[in-house]
Amino acid sequence: MAVEQTVIAGTFAVQPPANASRYARITGHFDEPTVHFSSRLLPVGNRHSEHPFQSLLPLEESVQRWLDLPIGTLIQPIAPEEKLSAALYGSQVASLFNQVQLEATGADLSCTSLGNDPVGLVTPVTMRGVTAAYLFANTLVVLEVTAPVIKAALERCAAYFTLEDGRPRVSDEFLMPKIEHYNYDFYAGISYAFDLRRPIGDRVVHLTRLDGSPLGDRPLRLCTSNYRATGTGGYEILRACPVLWRGSVEMPDLVARYLRAHSPVPSFQNSKLEVLW
Repeated sequence: MAVEQTVIAGTFAVQPPANASRYARITGHFDEPTVHFSSRLLPVGNRHSEHPFQSLLPLEESVQRWLDLPIGTLIQPIAPEEKLSAALYGSQVASLFNQVQLEATGADLSCTSLGNDPVGLVTPVTMRGVTAAYLFANTLVVLEVTAPVIKAALERCAAYFTLEDGRPRVSDEFLMPKIEHYNYDFYAGISYAFDLRRPIGDRVVHLTRLDGSPLGDRPLRLCTSNYRATGTGGYEILRACPVLWRGSVEMPDLVARYLRAHSPVPSFQNSKLEVLW
């Protein structure tokens, strides 16, 4: 979401849009004893001088070759998954990411999210495919959680849906003022169900381990991203959880390592999700 100019707690601030589509030109005027700022968001244009382009071209070509090197295979390719369908019925891409997180940390449970666009994975898998499917340079965090914490986090996930004429759709809360499909989390290591006919905050109607046994009263280890561990996206309850471990390797690299070690990689059934409406 682009912000041309604003003031936050007395500090002038701007936010250019994503993907370098525009840049911010900030002008400061000193009027003792204060400084006045203004800014404009301007198009980046489509022209450049020849020298920087030519000097960087060998590096660019090297990166492109590296991105296209095969790093592993899947038993079955994963077709691009439409956002609402994946949230309702589960995502094979998210299941793979959760499996990577579980193996990397030894956690009891795992949660991950996907970007705003539908993603899949072809086989053989390349680094380009991995970085297209997992867009963020996130590292992993293991939190100490309890069953009530997991339920509260799942209630936030369940708020992703609303009913329109008796059919589920994505809630406007996750679409406006900006699209936030990445704030819907997919879980592994549990069996859970949402009932969308119930009010927001009271939609989780089933929550157990995968084998159907209760989560119990003892603390559990939840692996999530460093982004989600801050409580961002409406998951404030996670922010208060004790941190048991922090990783330093970014998830795209962990996915690549997993593919190299385990190819051909099967599909995973590491969660059970049912959404009722």
